[in-house]
Amino acid sequence: QYETLNASFDLDSFFRMYLLQEFMKNFDVGWGSFYLYIDFSVASKVKRLTLAAPWDFDLGAGNKTSGNITKTNDNFLNNSEYANGMTTANPWLYMLSQCDFFPTMFKKYYSIFCNSGIYEQMMDRINYESKAFASAFDYTYTKYNLKSAPDFGMSCRKYSAHNDAVNYLTKW
Repeated sequence: QYETLNASFDLDSFFRMYLLQEFMKNFDVGWGSFYLYIDFSVASKVKRLTLAAPWDFDLGAGNKTSGNITKTNDNFLNNSEYANGMTTANPWLYMLSQCDFFPTMFKKYYSIFCNSGIYEQMMDRINYESKAFASAFDYTYTKYNLKSAPDFGMSCRKYSAHNDAVNYLTKW
């Protein structure tokens, strides 16, 4: 299974994306929130279908308040509680999780993630940028009236100021 799929798909990119989406509990993952690409040219450096450029995390990291989606310790991507159509049940990542080699490979990538220091780097970056650009964030928050912005039925967490959002994220 692994050799067959890896011949056409960059499975490393799929496992990295799976881990990222699982870590962030990104509710939008079923709608897309990442891109697939391949280069069919003769001089291609990307010969297999590759997942890249994740984006759209506004409903991730506990910002989606409906259900139990704010939990940080459950199996988010394959939890039937969340698998309501194309909202969180991403077909590419779900199919990957059904492969025989998935548990072993997921443990490998999870171990790499846990030992990489990326979590600590991310927390340092959040804390640095929230302080370094505080005035710009405060200006934007006020200009666009973000504390009363509509959530369009998405049940999003509301923050009274940018710093409140940062505090929530770093504790989440």
